[in-house]
Amino acid sequence: MSVLDMCYSDDQFLQSCEVCGRPTIISHELAGERVGCCHCGGTFLASGHSPERCVYGETPSVTSDDWSRLRAAASLLTAISNLFAEFL
Repeated sequence: MSVLDMCYSDDQFLQSCEVCGRPTIISHELAGERVGCCHCGGTFLASGHSPERCVYGETPSVTSDDWSRLRAAASLLTAISNLFAEFL
């Protein structure tokens, strides 16, 4: 199970922003409506479903080291995105 699968519940789904490609957690109540990306501010139509989630018999343990790596990767992606934005 990916870390993103553990971050949203059954009444939500995961969809990539059509503008920047970042994954966005969306409530099923918003399916069929235009939603906004918290990262880039772009808007797109919420499809109402996400790709099949990985389901295993038990919830995997996520260590603090895993979260540290995820935060470092997110920071790096943000820095790269900001760097490219300066050149556009």
